[in-house]
Amino acid sequence: MAKEVVSSLGRRPIVLVGLPGAGKSSIGPALARRLGLAFVDSDKKIERVTGMSFTEILDAKTKAGSGSGTARRA
Repeated sequence: MAKEVVSSLGRRPIVLVGLPGAGKSSIGPALARRLGLAFVDSDKKIERVTGMSFTEILDAKTKAGSGSGTARRA
């Protein structure tokens, strides 16, 4: 079954989306191993590139008043 899933993907990635704590970083590596694919944790990649933790990035964004990419209530 894994071969069928991988072949049907072509070059498209599998992207796990969910709320913090939903288990994406736990399920992702297991799914990647099962399918023989690489796993990339985008939060960890962003932290490496910026030199900041994800929490620090969100705090800095909030303090700067930047709401780009986020919904605001009226």
